[in-house]
Amino acid sequence: MDTRYSSGLLLGGLFTIMSFLFTRGFYSLFFIILLGLLILVTFFKENNRLFVWLIVAFFLGNLLIGYADHFIGAYPLSPFALVLISQLLWTIPILLITYVTKKFNKPTGYSYISLIRNSPIQITSHFTISFFQLFYFMLSLLVLSVILVLVMKVGEWTILKISLILLFSGLNSFLEELLWRGILCTQFIRMSSKRMGILLSSAAYGLYTTMFGYTIKISLFYFLLGVIFGFVTVKSKSLLPSFIIHSIITILLLLLGWVVIPL
Repeated sequence: MDTRYSSGLLLGGLFTIMSFLFTRGFYSLFFIILLGLLILVTFFKENNRLFVWLIVAFFLGNLLIGYADHFIGAYPLSPFALVLISQLLWTIPILLITYVTKKFNKPTGYSYISLIRNSPIQITSHFTISFFQLFYFMLSLLVLSVILVLVMKVGEWTILKISLILLFSGLNSFLEELLWRGILCTQFIRMSSKRMGILLSSAAYGLYTTMFGYTIKISLFYFLLGVIFGFVTVKSKSLLPSFIIHSIITILLLLLGWVVIPL
C-alpha cells in the first residue's frame, strides 16, 4: 500500500468518524481530533494539507449553519419556509470549501455543466452495458414508482403540496450532490482511489443524516444511496445524472411519507 493511499484512508476515516461525533454531539472528542489535525497539518504533503483544510472548512460551515438556523428560527416564518432556508444554508460550507480549493489552485470537482460520458459498465465477464442504458433503466423504474404512488394516493395530494415537494426535492438534491459528490467525493478519490473514495464519502454521508435523528437503518440506507450517487457521478463525469436520480428518490420518499417535511 503506497503512502498516498494509506494517508488518504487515514484522513478519510478521520473525516467519517468526525462526522459521526459532530452529529451525535460528542464535541469534546471531535474538537480534540480537529485540534490534532491543525497541529500536524504543517507536516503533511500538499494534497493532505488541502484535505485537512477542507475538513476544517466543512465543519466550520456546519457550525455557522447551526448558528444561522437558530437566528432565523426566531423570525415568524412558515415551517416550510424555514426548511427551505435551512437547505439554502448549505451554500455556506460549499463556498468555504470552494475558497480553500481555489487557494490551493486545485479544481473543485465534478460539476453540473460537465458533458455526460457514456462509459461502458461491466456487469459480468460476458455482459457489458453503457452508462446511458443503466441510467435510463434506473430513471424509468423511479418515474414509474412515483406515478404508481400518486395513483394509489390520488386523493391525498393537491397541486400545491406536490409543487412544494418538487421545490424541496430539487433544492435539497442540487445542494447535496454539489457538496457530497461534486466536492467531497472528488477529494476522497484524489486522496485514495475511486472505489475507496466513493465508499468513504458515502459512509460520511450516511452518518451525517443522524443529525436529523435518523436510525442506524436509515443511515445505512443513505450510505447505499451515497454509493449509487457516487458511482453514477464517477461513471458519467457529471453531477446531472445523480441529481436527477436523487431528486426523484427524494420525491418518492416524501410521497410515501418515509421522510416528512411541513407542507
